[in-house]
Amino acid sequence: YMPFEMPSKPNRRTWWDGYNGVSEMMAEETMRVAVREHNAGRNPVVLAHDYHMFRLARFMKEEAEDGGGEAYVPPVGLFIHTPWSAADKFVKCPFAKKIVEGMLQFDLIAFHAQVFEKNFRATVDALGFRTEEARIKTVPAALDPKYFHALRPQPPAKFDSLPADGMRIVAVERIEPVKGADKCLAAFKVLLTRRSDLMGHLQLVLVGYDDEDSRLQVSAYREYFRKIKGLIDEINERFGQPGYLPVKTVGHLSQQELMGIYHHPTTRVVIVSSTADGMNMGDAPPWYMPLLSEHAGAAAMIGGHGKARLFNPLLLDDHVNAMLAGLEVPREEAHACMRAIRANMEEYTSRHWADGLIEVTCRNAQELRGYAHSDVDQDES
Repeated sequence: YMPFEMPSKPNRRTWWDGYNGVSEMMAEETMRVAVREHNAGRNPVVLAHDYHMFRLARFMKEEAEDGGGEAYVPPVGLFIHTPWSAADKFVKCPFAKKIVEGMLQFDLIAFHAQVFEKNFRATVDALGFRTEEARIKTVPAALDPKYFHALRPQPPAKFDSLPADGMRIVAVERIEPVKGADKCLAAFKVLLTRRSDLMGHLQLVLVGYDDEDSRLQVSAYREYFRKIKGLIDEINERFGQPGYLPVKTVGHLSQQELMGIYHHPTTRVVIVSSTADGMNMGDAPPWYMPLLSEHAGAAAMIGGHGKARLFNPLLLDDHVNAMLAGLEVPREEAHACMRAIRANMEEYTSRHWADGLIEVTCRNAQELRGYAHSDVDQDES
């Protein structure tokens, strides 16, 4: 998943020591609060998120043992928002064994897609570990369509006008290599080259293009940003006309502004070009066609026949053809696809996701290590 090379050998130890140091401080504070709540008669549940916390449970247990007396550790689960790479790639990480050993101290290790769960199980086997089947689980996450439906769409103040028959492709692609903004731009350039009749009528809106993004403090990200800017400048200079900008960049938006773009009558396609990523989808108007990279974590949940059209962003022609097909889809068909996606997403809202994580974490703590957890309302936990 890492888009860049591993740091040089002298820096690896510095990175690793810093990572562990932060984890130890988090574990100390987490245990302080958990013990306080436990002693007050409540039943805290700890949910850690993403790669920042891979070793938290291990350090929590060490903290409990160092405290003497009863080694109390609350139910503790881990949800990983990012993809998990294939086993043969992950085992090359210098600290792979220590990372996985720490992760296996959690009562639950959850992923948002089955392919990542499968890859993690293979990694556990490849490193010689064994663990209970129930400890690892897929718990899909999606945003609540009803929440976004209740928002009042408000397009950004500076949203260029297009001709009456104008169309937009919208891509929410922050400056992150795995988000595939470079591949999206390359495909758009080829599309305009092949279909000159679309010049003056079709615009790509790139949302999340922010030249003040904190990631740009990292040299590799700065280099990637320059690549993106170069592609944008090339497309706009080659295909632009007076009053027509083929690629429009927009920085970070409020949810109302983003919904304003999604609901704009010129928006015909919303595209996700990730090469290795997860994705959450919220509410969307019924008239555009969603195009989804088959490498996105949500592809298995909302992609395929009758839902989002899948494509491979690593294949230029597939990318271009997906854009063209999305523009030509009848609105009735796009409407049917969005209805199917919404129905699917309503089964995996953030509330269902959080409740599922808490429930399975508590059950595993009881069944796998004998933790005595009394029945309490989940809101209290």
